[in-house]
Amino acid sequence: MPPTLALTDAAAEPRLLGPGRIVGGLIALAGAVPLFAVSTTTSDPQTAAATSEINAIFLVVSAAFFGPIVAYAVARLLAPALTALSPVGGFLAAANLGAATRRFSSASTPLVLTITLSCTLFFGSTTIEHATSQQQRSALTGQLAVTSAGPGLPAAALADTRATPGVRSAVALTSTTLGPSLGSPDNILPAQILTGEQGGDLDVGVIAGSLGALHGDAAHTRVGDRVTIMLGDGTQTQATVVAIYTRELAFGDALLAPELAAGHQTTPLLNEILVQADQPATVVARRLHALAQRYPGLHVSDSASLITANAANDALNNWLGPFFVAMIFAFASIAVLNTLIMIALRRRRELALLRLTGATTRQVRSMARWEAILIITIGLGIGLAITATALLPLSHALTGGFRPYAPAGWFAAILGVSALLALVAL
Repeated sequence: MPPTLALTDAAAEPRLLGPGRIVGGLIALAGAVPLFAVSTTTSDPQTAAATSEINAIFLVVSAAFFGPIVAYAVARLLAPALTALSPVGGFLAAANLGAATRRFSSASTPLVLTITLSCTLFFGSTTIEHATSQQQRSALTGQLAVTSAGPGLPAAALADTRATPGVRSAVALTSTTLGPSLGSPDNILPAQILTGEQGGDLDVGVIAGSLGALHGDAAHTRVGDRVTIMLGDGTQTQATVVAIYTRELAFGDALLAPELAAGHQTTPLLNEILVQADQPATVVARRLHALAQRYPGLHVSDSASLITANAANDALNNWLGPFFVAMIFAFASIAVLNTLIMIALRRRRELALLRLTGATTRQVRSMARWEAILIITIGLGIGLAITATALLPLSHALTGGFRPYAPAGWFAAILGVSALLALVAL
């Protein structure tokens, strides 16, 4: 028969919240609510990413303050099931969870912090990278791409590419920036210079206007407007808006005519030339390879290979993000271990009292295992809920849908290692 009383050193502690916890939790929620409102209503991916990360931190703080309520609710909810599964160990674990809410909340909070920060930062980055690759796949309508192993290709390479037999059309892209302008008074905007046939080989998701008018002093923001922009070298000029497009992740916040940016670029070299062929792509690719004699370092690939190479290059350039996440995970894991071990060491008197009242070693260990499962369940559950609250608005701002991109292997690794650390410590 299960004992009728849970014996714990924390039995005298308050089950619910004191005034300090209530005030702290409400302050944290007051900070999270407006951030959540911004992240769910903005269409700017950078704004959504920044607000989602800060929102996650506020929600973790709020969860720490209101943790005892969660522990008490979980104890009441799961007590019948745990008692049925384990009449002694499960019953004692549920009773302790309901009586020592602050202790169990302190045990689950580091786990919540580990899961939330790791998943939000890492999967926020993978969601952005995946959305960028998807936009590139949808936008690159040509079969081939001409790139360079060096800093870029000279402008003459575009004309030679278009003169190659079998090439129906070709356009070139060159990366540049715009200074604070176009409704962004503080930020440097990524942009692309589009050279060639005004986007005939690209589907950038135009929803108003036409890229056919992209020449001279034309730029993107609102169709028909004359706007002041700051070019990459700080020069201010006037530009006419000819089209609005949606695939800004793949092509930056603006597409510029080459005449507009001439003389104001860091380099006149072309990043890549996108080619549509009217003959078999393999045949045209061999002919384009011959241009390497004139342009050393020239490389010809299909569009899919270009997208893969761009994704790999982005991942290499953004190595600091995953490294930062790994550091956060490591330090948060240390906090999990230290907190849980200290909690376990403080329970020696309680465990000895259980033994004196007749509980066997097996029953005490069963209780400890069920408590560990409850703490891990609470930590993972709250952490994943906060992560979803942060990442779903970001996904919607990037793609219009609510499907953050979380690679299954990394997702399982973060959850599995976090749960294993907590289980071992407990």
